[in-house]
Amino acid sequence: MQYFLQLERLAKYCSCGFEGCSCQSWKCGSSAPSKDCSSCSHAIQYHLDKMMSVSISQREKLLDMTVDIDQLYALYQRESEPVQKNVYTVLVKLLKQALSQGVEANVETALGKPPFESPTIAKAVTAFIVSNYSHYSNEQQRKLSDIGTYLLYFTNQFTLPVPSEYCDKFPEKNSATYKSIYFRWFSFCHVPRVISSLAQHDVTQIFGVSFLKYTFPLIKKQFLDKTESVFDRMNPERQQMFRVHLPQLLDALEVEISNENSYIWGNKSNNAAEPFPGMETVLDSSQVKQEVSSSSCIPKDVVVKVIETITDPAKQVGPAGLPNRFAALLLSYYCLVSYLLIYIQTQ
Repeated sequence: MQYFLQLERLAKYCSCGFEGCSCQSWKCGSSAPSKDCSSCSHAIQYHLDKMMSVSISQREKLLDMTVDIDQLYALYQRESEPVQKNVYTVLVKLLKQALSQGVEANVETALGKPPFESPTIAKAVTAFIVSNYSHYSNEQQRKLSDIGTYLLYFTNQFTLPVPSEYCDKFPEKNSATYKSIYFRWFSFCHVPRVISSLAQHDVTQIFGVSFLKYTFPLIKKQFLDKTESVFDRMNPERQQMFRVHLPQLLDALEVEISNENSYIWGNKSNNAAEPFPGMETVLDSSQVKQEVSSSSCIPKDVVVKVIETITDPAKQVGPAGLPNRFAALLLSYYCLVSYLLIYIQTQ
């Protein structure tokens, strides 16, 4: 009986397969699965022609998708912000289209394929720390690397203000560009936190310079406020780290974000604010290597090796249990120290 109830639920989201029929979903006032559709009068089997051959595991995923569609529709009903309502509308249509075809949802066709900018925030922040603080002591480099890790984590958790609030606060900014960034953030980073049908992405892995230019002043303020609110609960070492190093790192990073020719962005590719269809960016780190090398006191070949390490996905690993999004940043520090020791020993 449960099997037929599952098919009945799926049929409500599937178009009729009878030749020439334009009915988009099975409708019936009765729970009997064999009852004809009250809209097109065709048997329920015509609405399930693409569902009969799917595996049990795939059918479970499709059933989860129906739950997500209902949840998105409920969120749409409660939402008043036009951009968010638009996002919910687009996502519901995409999920319904995938469900009717018996396949998993893929929003990349309509919204573009991440990453949308190159290099990403994670790699740019890593390059910034490697190049700017290579002359610091090992202990100071470790502390700055820790701050960078916390900053990346906070950026991933940061909630963007809705476009109407943002444009009121920053009238000088391009509202169309921010709406485009917000649309993608909402679809790829925010909504997947509450539904399972869409893959969730970290902000620092799919956005770059455009995202930070529009959001860093807000991220910086909230990050400072957050550390201040928990300052008394930190141990003395961490208190000193945040009190001494955090302001200077954020100020220096903000300068580089505003600099169009900054070495941390290298040969940047920016699709974050462009129209959605057919977008795909490929990271090219050659310019990053060149720019970082020219501005660092470390020999060029050493910095190149470090950047190659944090660019190679196969090498982005860390201690057991460490989230991958932080592994590249911490790995850059350990690689840097190792290569510095080798360099010093060879002099």
